[in-house]
Amino acid sequence: MRIVLRTGMIIAILAVVPINLHGQERPRSTPRGMFGTAEQRRAWLEQLDQAEIEKDLQYKGMIIEIDPKAKGVERTIQQQIANLLSKQDSVPVARAQRFRFISEDLRTVITGWQCRITSLTNTPGGIVAKVHVVPRNDGNPTLHTNDYTIESYLFADGEIRYLGSEFPRTLRIICYN
Repeated sequence: MRIVLRTGMIIAILAVVPINLHGQERPRSTPRGMFGTAEQRRAWLEQLDQAEIEKDLQYKGMIIEIDPKAKGVERTIQQQIANLLSKQDSVPVARAQRFRFISEDLRTVITGWQCRITSLTNTPGGIVAKVHVVPRNDGNPTLHTNDYTIESYLFADGEIRYLGSEFPRTLRIICYN
């Protein structure tokens, strides 16, 4: 390394050469240059990309949000329902059929479900929770859909039970960026 001083500025000129310490050349971590040959860099990037793709395509289950405006007992009940649904992580047949077009027609892996508890209703048998459910497709971030289901669950005696699904009358908008 050579340092040249000019009018108060430091300019460093670096040379990429093997370092010679007391007559011995310091070994490099890769055979050519700092990052190896072009083929080695390409192989490394492909391996890194494949690992990221595999990570993105892993099933992540249900991610459930509770209403941020909920207070006190309602917030506690929503949290209990969210924990039970997340632990149960089931996919009702109606939901699977509703979103089958994503995997079959668009050849995109559904990697989980983004859910939001929208309402709680007291009934004689327990509390009915309405849950807004949207498919996640982390392996294809360019695909977006406005399609969703509203699922009903009965929360009673510390357990959760699926009651049914409602399907909105919306157009299935699918966008690729």
